Amino acid sequence: MRAQGVSPNYVTLVSVLPAISRLGDMRLGKWIHCHAIRNEIAVDDVLGSALVDMYSKCGDVEAAVILFESLPKKNPVTWSALIGGLALNGRAHDAINHFHMMEKEGGTPPMSCSWAF
Repeated sequence: MRAQGVSPNYVTLVSVLPAISRLGDMRLGKWIHCHAIRNEIAVDDVLGSALVDMYSKCGDVEAAVILFESLPKKNPVTWSALIGGLALNGRAHDAINHFHMMEKEGGTPPMSCSWAF
């Protein structure tokens, strides 16, 4: 893409991050994050969720937490990216604590259940 003189934009970054996450390519993921910052591409809740997911799946859960905390807006998707990333990296207690923080802040899980156990 860049070889053709086309610079990645917001949509490109959001689109490519899941592939980078699956590959576990932290170097490329950090390049994407730096590209967004250098080019003043807003790291909003959508791009932020994709970055949190990428950092988590590439094994840098601390970077995922720091990025999550810096997001100006959080929604069930951003919370889920962080909670899932914590759990994936063996931090189950932190994942549960963040779930409770999400509830406290008025967020809701992405899916609700209308029946009781």
